[in-house]
Amino acid sequence: MKFLLLAFYVLFFSCLAKAEQPFEDGVKIEVVMSKLSRTEGGDFDDQRQKIQPKLKLISMNNEKDYSGYKASFISIGRSTVDRKVFKALSKHDFSFSLMTRQTHVEEIPPVNTEYDTTGVIFGFKYDGWILIVKDPSDQIVATKSTSVFFEKEPKEADLLQEGAHFDRTLKKVSAPVSRY
Repeated sequence: MKFLLLAFYVLFFSCLAKAEQPFEDGVKIEVVMSKLSRTEGGDFDDQRQKIQPKLKLISMNNEKDYSGYKASFISIGRSTVDRKVFKALSKHDFSFSLMTRQTHVEEIPPVNTEYDTTGVIFGFKYDGWILIVKDPSDQIVATKSTSVFFEKEPKEADLLQEGAHFDRTLKKVSAPVSRY
């Protein structure tokens, strides 16, 4: 009888430990960026970028489903006028559910940006992205970015709106003015 109770105890608590596995350990996140640049527009040196992100969330967990989760994908641009200023070029919010060993692919709408680094300096050049994942109770369970600075402040990253200007600590700053 004691052996049966001990076996039940071990099985019960090992299942609890597996169920509480962090999201980042149970889901692999892959971001593929297709970035097109070309010279066109008003001046011979004006640049336009079209960024087409694609996001894959892959469940690596054999025992847990991730149902009712939400995520935000933010494309980031860096100012060509003031390199300390960033801009949220786009913000794409979506919901997803991952069953055991399933993959979710999210096609993010393309982002267009224009800039010039010589002569009349203006605009924002694509610089990276931030991904914020929330569980069904709206708690942030994962933050991933191309910059460790942006990963350090998940709550501030979640508050970013499309078009917002900020520094590397995600604090709001005023928009830089073009230089002539």
